[in-house]
Amino acid sequence: MLPALTFAPGPPSGARLPSGAGGPFPSQPVQGFSSLTALPDGGFLAASDNGYGVPETSSDFLLRVYALSADFDAGTLAARPLFTLSDPLRQVPWPIVHAFTPERLLTGADFDPESLVRAPDGTYWLGDEHGPFLLHVDEAGRLVEPPFPLALDGGVWRGPDHPQLRRNLVLRSLEALRADALAHRAAPPAASPDHRWLESKEQVAQLRAAGFRVIPWTVDEPRRMAELVAWGVDGIITDRPDLGGVVLDAGLELQGHRGARGLAPEETRASFDAALRAGATTLELDLTATASGVPIVWHDPVVGPPKCRGTPDGGFLAPLTPLATLRRAAICDRPLPDFPAQVVLKSPAPYRLLTLDEVLRYPTPLNVETKVHGTGAPFDQPAGLSRYVARTVALADAGARVTLQSFDWVALSTAYREAPWLKTVALFGKPNALEGDATRAGLEWPQVDEAPNVARSAGFENLALSADGTTLFAVLEKPLGSSRESLAFAFDLASRRFTHLAFRYPLDARASTVGDLTMIDAAHGYALERDDTERRTDGFKRLFRFTLPSAPGGVATKELAADLLELQTADGGSFAFPFWTIEGVAALPGGRVAIINDNNLPFGRGRSESEPDQSELILVVPTCGGQRCD
Repeated sequence: MLPALTFAPGPPSGARLPSGAGGPFPSQPVQGFSSLTALPDGGFLAASDNGYGVPETSSDFLLRVYALSADFDAGTLAARPLFTLSDPLRQVPWPIVHAFTPERLLTGADFDPESLVRAPDGTYWLGDEHGPFLLHVDEAGRLVEPPFPLALDGGVWRGPDHPQLRRNLVLRSLEALRADALAHRAAPPAASPDHRWLESKEQVAQLRAAGFRVIPWTVDEPRRMAELVAWGVDGIITDRPDLGGVVLDAGLELQGHRGARGLAPEETRASFDAALRAGATTLELDLTATASGVPIVWHDPVVGPPKCRGTPDGGFLAPLTPLATLRRAAICDRPLPDFPAQVVLKSPAPYRLLTLDEVLRYPTPLNVETKVHGTGAPFDQPAGLSRYVARTVALADAGARVTLQSFDWVALSTAYREAPWLKTVALFGKPNALEGDATRAGLEWPQVDEAPNVARSAGFENLALSADGTTLFAVLEKPLGSSRESLAFAFDLASRRFTHLAFRYPLDARASTVGDLTMIDAAHGYALERDDTERRTDGFKRLFRFTLPSAPGGVATKELAADLLELQTADGGSFAFPFWTIEGVAALPGGRVAIINDNNLPFGRGRSESEPDQSELILVVPTCGGQRCD
């Protein structure tokens, strides 16, 4: 047994665990063993899973492979970190938590490794549940190839935690930004997605459970405002703060978008005044560079028609035009047909372009967005605009009431490094050529819109190597749909692709999952089946010996090898292994089988109602006529 509260060196972990769960921990818990690989010297390898069950609580849990040594006479299990999974070669083509560090260590918010195989060439393959993916790492744990998705015959299988789904990209991006912020003693960003990206109360709860405030944009329909408030957002950005009574009644932040562009021409003094009269608690505004180095409060690259008069027909390209020219010529009082409630005053004074220091004179919170328009002009750069905001806000002593927001991660990263006191907001929306998701700090955002077709926690729980060392059998933990058969897919190590459905594993009627699977020889293997009970001896925890079908895609046959709730001990007693998560099996010489539990720290209660489970490694040996075989 390895005590539950066993730790390895590393940063604190478990900061996002729910209250009362025992976290945070001082370093990295040695727990969550979801695989077991036997070594020739009698030791074992075990990979930790994602840490704390779900991505939103596991961003500070480092993914590791441990070398285990067992002393069955003393009843002790020791664990030594073999390596930490990492991506210094930038094989992962989407945001990871430690994206801004050279080591790019991988965490439980990035992947959920549930199975491990050592290949004949000495490298390692891991099966992941989030994708599901196969991960290929070298002897030091570094990813050497991009993750391999489950793709076969033109189809791709994806689970609800797949990192390329839009809702998951938001969380993963925020985790990367938070890690970057904390590394520079800055506060984590808030999340500001296009409100259409929020699809459910559960999605909002996921972001908030991970510790992020959620303030969607731009919401002008009262019914949608009420829905988002019911889902638990922290505020709303709207063109019509006069319609935001439900937001104010809930005590949430009501931001006037570009002032209140639904009530007055945007980004003008008239618009900001209208927003405050309508009840806005925060003024949202944009900054665009000028050729003078002092930006203007303006959203678009061009100052001119249809929003402004007094300019040439094509308007002024702001980053290439001096500030004085823009302020002298442009009067931005043209009403827009999209906003019929806009009111325009006769005097041109409230419609002259403003600078940030002028808007800072409003004694109210400001949310300042930096806009980069790709002109190549010297001041049309995200880092420079961030520095300008920080300098101007500091001079006005307004840091307590100003946030910096951007679609561009360079702008936010600059703030973390050079003005860590400045609060930030990460914007998420539809990509475009200039400020789209694909340009953020050099990180790509390959987005997938297809609905998941694999259940949560139903990915590659099981991974086995064929007897000839040429093929991996990647097995889904749970059957798909109403089937009672878990699918095993063949992955050819030479061609690096999934080639066919290798076999179907028949799940017992009482079982909910295949906890682990390993091969004994070319035709036979062992599989763990379990239900979802714990701390009960009337549950279902069994070891089966199975035989591969004669033809690919057929159904494997199986026979009971051991009931893990009714094991006989060497002294004639009985022993039960009543854990909810029994997830590691390894075949040993002489027909012996080693089995380990995932102790699911801090949630596992297989032995006690009040104490977390230990990691337990048991050795199951064959019997001959009821007696242990020699």
